[in-house]
Amino acid sequence: MYWLLLLLPLLPHVHSECHYILCATLSTGVCAENDGQAVVSVNRAGCQGTGYCSYEMVQSWLDNVLQRDRQLLCSPVSSLGTVRTGDSNCPVREVQKDLLSGTSSLTQCTTPGADNSECKLEDGTYAECACGLDRKSYCVPDVSSTMFDDYWAECFKTGENYGRITDNDHFWYWHYRISYYLPFLTAYSCARTFFEEFTKIDELMYSGQERLLITLGLMLAF
Repeated sequence: MYWLLLLLPLLPHVHSECHYILCATLSTGVCAENDGQAVVSVNRAGCQGTGYCSYEMVQSWLDNVLQRDRQLLCSPVSSLGTVRTGDSNCPVREVQKDLLSGTSSLTQCTTPGADNSECKLEDGTYAECACGLDRKSYCVPDVSSTMFDDYWAECFKTGENYGRITDNDHFWYWHYRISYYLPFLTAYSCARTFFEEFTKIDELMYSGQERLLITLGLMLAF
């Protein structure tokens, strides 16, 4: 249950219009810039030792339409967790959580939001249609779907830790990968190496096979 609670606040943000995140040369210490339109520029040079920039920071900044400054500065404090609280138990895997269409890769949808018929699952419920970082919207894969088979394989592999993920690095890898799967796969290179959450996924990618799957996912996304 703890795993489910951990992931709930971090589901992809939904906007009536998806933003298009591009790489640009910005001043030192600037995380991102927006001219009021749908295009958002992120600093291809990163924060260069002046602080941190995260996907969550940028999304919160974009959500604050009425009071948003034109530029978002790098934060002096990292937003990432490193020490977990709670138990290591994996949640119960639900059944029939793949798309009814039978598609097993990222699937585009038309209108961001819930109860989108394009994102209907095999059990009759609906996945969320949410924005990627390429100005397109996609059905958000359910954590119980076959797109996360490798996560469940680790959760329930035979051994003394059956049903649990006890390794701290593995715990945080799966936390960030499941929470940010859609934006991670649809991010351009500068965002992949800039946003804290995404760099942590790359840093903790502990399996050569897993790295190959992510690379193939990126190729399919474009």
